[in-house]
Amino acid sequence: MDYNIDIFSNYNGGDTMAIWKCANCGAIREGRCKPRKCAECGASDSFKKEEEKK
Repeated sequence: MDYNIDIFSNYNGGDTMAIWKCANCGAIREGRCKPRKCAECGASDSFKKEEEKK
């Protein structure tokens, strides 16, 4: 079966992805939820929202 990805783009109520930046080391992550811990430097609760991707 051939699926069209665009059909599922707003499946979660139109949630958008956010860009998160670690205030400690500057690592960038993309996701809907704020990361709990930085994979690069190990800092906890150090991510700040930079922008949202549509």
